[in-house]
Order: sequence, then structure tokens, then C-alpha cells
Amino acid sequence: MYYEGLICKLHEVIKEKRRGKLTQGVLPHHDNAPTHTSRVATATIHDCGFELLSHLPYSPDLAPSYFHLFQHLKKSLRGWAFEDDKDITVAVNEWIEEQDQIFSLNA
Repeated sequence: MYYEGLICKLHEVIKEKRRGKLTQGVLPHHDNAPTHTSRVATATIHDCGFELLSHLPYSPDLAPSYFHLFQHLKKSLRGWAFEDDKDITVAVNEWIEEQDQIFSLNA
């Protein structure tokens, strides 16, 4: 029942801090862990007015070799604050351009 409590708490926090967001729709994203997909959790998500999106068991657009890249990218971006998605995209693209060809071959 712990996870269901978190879902209810999330609902209350969104209602308090992001007025109007609940009427626009909330799409929580989580994996297929048994805790997340149980009947009780699914019912709680629907009772809170959240829309549950199905989650693939794997992401076909992410190759396992990309995870080598992510740890270095995360380290490089740690501590930065971004205003919007465009700023993040620019920072990531600049970081990728700074990497040498050997880095890419080691992935």
C-alpha cells in the first residue's frame, strides 16, 4: 500500500502547487514493476484522475551501448539549471560535438 499512498500524496501536491494541472491531465510515467502494475496501484491512479500510459518492456529506440554515453553526459550536465527543453537540447548537442571520435568508438 506504500506506492498507492505515494500516488495519493502526488495528487494532493499537484493540486496544491500546480493549480489547474489536474484538469489538464497528468500522465505519470513508471516502469512495469509489479508494484506499479498491481490492481490496487492501477485503481488508485485512475481514482486520482491520472491517465495511465502503457509502458513497453524495453525501449527499442535505446541501444544498450547508449548507456555508456549517458553516464558521461549526466556527469557533464550535473549542477546546470535549464529554463526549458530547448536549452537542454542545445547543451546536449554541444556536449556531443565536443566529444572526440574515440569516445564514440568506445561506446
